[in-house]
Amino acid sequence: MSMTKPWAKPFDVLIGALLGEWGGKRIETGSEAANDLFFYPEYEGTRRGFDLCIRISEFPGGSPGSMEADDNVEYLRVQIPLLATIPLRISHEGLTDRIKKALRLAEEYETGNPDFDRSYLLRAESQKARDLLSNPEYQALISALEPFALLIVGERSLTVSVRIDEAAQLEPNRVLGWIRGVLDVAEFIGKHV
Repeated sequence: MSMTKPWAKPFDVLIGALLGEWGGKRIETGSEAANDLFFYPEYEGTRRGFDLCIRISEFPGGSPGSMEADDNVEYLRVQIPLLATIPLRISHEGLTDRIKKALRLAEEYETGNPDFDRSYLLRAESQKARDLLSNPEYQALISALEPFALLIVGERSLTVSVRIDEAAQLEPNRVLGWIRGVLDVAEFIGKHV
């Protein structure tokens, strides 16, 4: 929870654009005083048959207590309920991840696509998840979401987050296009799982 809300003004503009373009509703998550100090509002709406929740969070995919929080970083996060549960997680592979793999301290699913495998750290807990990750169409949809921080398909939901480093990342047309890509991923999962 941040004591400042550096993205408050551009996020308000984004929510206004989402409401104007797609309808839906703005949700305030705390008391008026707490909202002024700590919390961002959320957007909830429906697009292409999917319910959407869009928020700014310190947690790219988890929740408070998940050890993923970073008080100095905030993420734009889109969450979409899904009918299927197919546990998988996609993030960027860093130097630490490569060292852990080389020392056999961590495992990762490899799709056979060297460019995709080199770009992402892939966790797939089922054969369905591995089949999905190995699908070239799915890989193209994932790559089109760049620059995302984390993509999780978990307990009947898809969560995708992007780290916010500048206000321009919250520009409505940019975010609307990115959300359309997230919806493409949700549709693909619905058709192939």
